[in-house]
Amino acid sequence: MAAVAFDSLDYAHQLEAAGMPRKQAEVVAKGLTTMFIHNFESLVTKDYLDTRFSEQSVRMELLASGMDAKLEALSGAMDARFGAMGARFEAMDARFEAMGAKFEAMDGRIESLSNSMDAKLESLSSSMDTKLESLSSNMDAKIGLLSAKIDGKLGKLYVMFGVIMVGLALPIIQTLITWFA
Repeated sequence: MAAVAFDSLDYAHQLEAAGMPRKQAEVVAKGLTTMFIHNFESLVTKDYLDTRFSEQSVRMELLASGMDAKLEALSGAMDARFGAMGARFEAMDARFEAMGAKFEAMDGRIESLSNSMDAKLESLSSSMDTKLESLSSNMDAKIGLLSAKIDGKLGKLYVMFGVIMVGLALPIIQTLITWFA
């Protein structure tokens, strides 16, 4: 620290010149001298502040360099974590692509199965149409035979009905002829 110069005698003369009695001026000068001596350690000078600020500046630089190292380490750790997350995302993308391939294969299988079922249904439909046509032809033939038999029996019934009618009508006609004759 720089020394602080205080001339108590000079100060006492200044107080006397200002109109203060000599004894009183000497007491005031001694009191100030005692105060300076007693509080000298507590005084802060520009040199002291410059020294302290320099020390703080060095500490801040050390702290900043330590912080830089910590930030670098933290940045490296974060980069590693982001790298790991990127790898996980790439693995997930690969899984999704594999699942997409499986779904495409399933779509192919489903389409193949659908085509196979369509072909079988078409074959079944064609077979049923053929059988229904055959059954319909057989039914038509049987209905034709039955109709012919019915027609034949109806023809006989008509003949019999005609004979019965003639048999009933002849006596009536003979009776009418004898009445009008």
